Amino acid sequence: MGDLGLGQEFHTWHQFSSFFDDWCEKHKVLFIIASLKPLISLRQNPLHYQPSLAATLRFRFVRLICKHSGTYVGQSTVQRNRLSEKIDCPASITLRLGPKKDRLVVIEASLEHNHKLSEVEFAHYFKRHQLEASMGLPIRITNSVSKRFLAPDLIWNLEDYSKAKDKGMCELLSQLDGLFKSDPGAKVKLVFQEDVAVLNSIFLATSHMRGLVQRFPRCLYMDKAACVNSEFELYSVLCQDGNGRGRECAYCVARRGVPDLVIFIVASLVQSAPDIKLKVKCLTVGVGITDVDAVEEVLPCTRVQICRLQVLEALYRKARELAVPKEDKVRNLLHNMANASSPRVYSQYLSDLEDVAPLPFLQYYLEHWHHNKGMWAECWAFERNCDCPFLEHMSFHQQKLRSALSPPLGLAACVRGLLELQVLRVEMAALNEERVSELYRAVCPPDSAALIAEELGLAKHANYHVKEVPEGFLLDGGICSFLVSRDLAACSCSIYVSSRRPCRHLFATRLWTGQPLYDPSLLHAASGGEGCGALWEAGAGCSGPCYCCLWSILQAQAPRGMEEDELQEKEFFSWEEFSAFFDAWCERRKVLFFVKNSVPLSKCKWATAPPRPDVVEALKYSSVRLVCKDFRGSSKPDQGGQHKGCCASIVLKMSPKKDRLIVTECQLAHNHALCPIEFAYYFKKGYLMANSCLPVRTTNKISKQFVGGPDVRRLLSYCKSRDHGVLDVLTVLDGLFASDPNAKVKLVFMEDKVIVQTIFFLSSRMMALSRRFPLMLFFDRMVGLNEEFDLYSVLCVDGAGRGREVAYCLTQRETPDLLRFTLASLVQSVPEVKLQVRCITLGVEIAHLEAVKELLPNARVQICRSQVLETLFSKAQELGAAEDERIWPLLCRLAAAKSPAAYQQAVQEMKAILPQRFVRYFQRHWQPRSEMWVQFWAFETARNVNACELLKQHQRRLLAALSPSPTVAQCMLDLLAMQVGSEAHELDEGVLATHYRAICKPEPAGLIEEELGFARHGRYRFQETAEGYLLHDGLSEFAMDQALTRCSCSIYTSSLLPCRHLFATRLRTGLALFDPGLLHRNQAALLGAC
Repeated sequence: MGDLGLGQEFHTWHQFSSFFDDWCEKHKVLFIIASLKPLISLRQNPLHYQPSLAATLRFRFVRLICKHSGTYVGQSTVQRNRLSEKIDCPASITLRLGPKKDRLVVIEASLEHNHKLSEVEFAHYFKRHQLEASMGLPIRITNSVSKRFLAPDLIWNLEDYSKAKDKGMCELLSQLDGLFKSDPGAKVKLVFQEDVAVLNSIFLATSHMRGLVQRFPRCLYMDKAACVNSEFELYSVLCQDGNGRGRECAYCVARRGVPDLVIFIVASLVQSAPDIKLKVKCLTVGVGITDVDAVEEVLPCTRVQICRLQVLEALYRKARELAVPKEDKVRNLLHNMANASSPRVYSQYLSDLEDVAPLPFLQYYLEHWHHNKGMWAECWAFERNCDCPFLEHMSFHQQKLRSALSPPLGLAACVRGLLELQVLRVEMAALNEERVSELYRAVCPPDSAALIAEELGLAKHANYHVKEVPEGFLLDGGICSFLVSRDLAACSCSIYVSSRRPCRHLFATRLWTGQPLYDPSLLHAASGGEGCGALWEAGAGCSGPCYCCLWSILQAQAPRGMEEDELQEKEFFSWEEFSAFFDAWCERRKVLFFVKNSVPLSKCKWATAPPRPDVVEALKYSSVRLVCKDFRGSSKPDQGGQHKGCCASIVLKMSPKKDRLIVTECQLAHNHALCPIEFAYYFKKGYLMANSCLPVRTTNKISKQFVGGPDVRRLLSYCKSRDHGVLDVLTVLDGLFASDPNAKVKLVFMEDKVIVQTIFFLSSRMMALSRRFPLMLFFDRMVGLNEEFDLYSVLCVDGAGRGREVAYCLTQRETPDLLRFTLASLVQSVPEVKLQVRCITLGVEIAHLEAVKELLPNARVQICRSQVLETLFSKAQELGAAEDERIWPLLCRLAAAKSPAAYQQAVQEMKAILPQRFVRYFQRHWQPRSEMWVQFWAFETARNVNACELLKQHQRRLLAALSPSPTVAQCMLDLLAMQVGSEAHELDEGVLATHYRAICKPEPAGLIEEELGFARHGRYRFQETAEGYLLHDGLSEFAMDQALTRCSCSIYTSSLLPCRHLFATRLRTGLALFDPGLLHRNQAALLGAC
């Protein structure tokens, strides 16, 4: 191969690295480091001549082998030849320190390879400067480490290998080791280049940062925050806390030019805090962040935005670089486009820009910014007419970074500086206490406001360490420790105890955890009046933070308005209303009650007229007695050895008018104190509502996931009544899973209530249809079941051109974001369809169409054209259009336009005929979306599908199958019954027989027609197998192949003509019933056959 041979000398490692890069690039070969030994070993005292050479030579022994050697443990892949034999290439190169100890000499050079490397593989793996950046770690370690979060044992393993080889890596690992010792819950990734010990990136999120993003996940902000050195850059992810401040929730130090960095950061953040996956609604990135398209794969509910002001700055800068004429006018147009109030306005300004801007600038704009206008223009913003705080947060963050980082830095120093910023005093230093004080002055008397302002000032200048403990937060001030309650409303310090006003410790802890510093509820305790301080004095003998004393304070915080005299005679018009009130009341007073006895209204006997059925449903009980949890006495005896029970109780009874519940008795004085740990453990929000049916903690949990057969059976075991039809729904689902264990179901309850809000379900058969026919989908509201619920369907188009159900969604009316929920559930059920759906047609009433792009990235959105026409015609009449026979034909020409020119001509005619109010309505609502409903722009394959007719046919089938005014459970039963043989009733064997007569001789055509009739009227059971399908007709079993072209029955084997079993199975699976391929084994049956 030449150019590199025995005895060749290199005076620096940089010299060898540069030479070797050129040599490999010239000969298209790939080598990796098999082993090396550093010039200076930490285990030995350095010789006098070595230190000066340590930075230049670096190593005294280096062995490189071909990437396809196959002999080095830890290679990422083992390459094989066409015969699947391992390549085991013998090529290798060895260098050793020369006799003069001042240069590296090639002592072995086996340069013959036993394989040929493709140019594609070489281009993919070859990177210059890899040898220069190598840290000398075994690739079996670096390859393994790069795929997961670090653990302390991995840190020690890497540190052990690094001690004698790379001082910088050793220092970095030492920093990470210290991090894990102080914060075991931290999440760290070290990512190395594949098969090369070259560090590419470091991902870092402390426990505190993870807590912040879990608390405030809605909006995230990401940008390059600083340059660490000539090779590495720092990227930061921020969230916005309750005080409107940007808070760090992840760092990533990455080598310049690392690919797929954004998806790596986002995926690592989600792995660090999995709960945020569906909670992040918007991710705003800086203008330099690229490759954001893949974010939706990791954060399916997230909109990605680019900072609008940064986009404008980039455009202004480009205009200056290109010396654009009329720059001021161009800048003004760009500003107007960025802040356009609607897509139409944006398009108008774009048209103006095309007239003014020179071609080079226009090309730059169209190539770089126009295609992703939805990410930065105001009219497509996540929150319209709201200032994005991205620049403010990033500017403040960079200011903090400058105080801790002074580039250029080593990686260890960078990590150390970032961790030093994660302390309370750094956050306190930026506190604007005057702004918070002003808010308190507006609601407090001057004396109280002055004391609060003083505490805010002291909080800013104090130096505290905050530690989360089971009871709340422990604040260590160096001399004393103070306990802050978990709800951040009370503190064990004497300042809070004596005044019941927010103290410095509360403010410090709230700032650290991101909770609002201004919170009027913190003043409720102060309004309680006299006597509160005495409760603290009872525990004055306690040393340090006393939890019992803190509990006494929490009890004293209950507002006076909720005492017996005000609770007495309080009225509630539903059990749900009382349940919500009682939850909040118990949380404020930190007391626990349970239902001692109750009389359900459904079981009452009435001497006079009974209450109305809707009242029975709402009130549930005629009387209820609630007693304290310690009604039977505490488990701990009092001083006299007695277990005295608490007499606190509340009694509700139905009013004489039989339309409400009234508190008739209340005794709120307890003879004991309840510790906060016990309250937190036993208190369950929604207990009273759950008591009538299901535990709320269970319904809240299952609403976030698919349920299976065991889940439904567990819920049935909990269910105590038929409230809100829950028991009936669960019974139907139990039957579904019994017959179809692989069905997919989501059962969503209203939060903290045992009321079904949405049911999404699809059977195994529906999933198979969506996999087989994913190209086009249709989604619309089909029928209103009753006054509360609507039914939505997702349809596909099968091989015969019929609409087939692939998912149902029953939901309460006005349920928000239903399109996103339905599509996300469908993609979760059948992941293959995500990239296969090319077009989805929606009903005219479906909102939030932007969700389609997030969940089905390759799908075109269309709106049902006939529904748009009906909407436009109705709106024209509503807005005062005259009775004119030309209007409907004009609207039809508009929707059916075959070219942009025809569409524009129809628009001009519309302006001449219809009122200006309607024209403005059209331009605002429908013209910007013309590509979604005008025929010219329709998805090509969908042009021959009448979406409206397909939806109407499905609607007619539903109306015929559903019971009148059905309950949710009855509707589900009817829908499941539709899945059994409903297609056969719609089969028109006459039309199919005509098609077969056109290509078959009379006798075979007659036999086929007869089999079609049997297929329609037969009753079959189907089973999918690895080889194809099994069909049971009640007497016999018949096997068919996967393609559904052959059957084991005697009809097929004797005639080789399609039989009833093939037709029935094809009908069920959606394949075309008329298929000349079914006759390929019997060519004699075809017309024209000899």
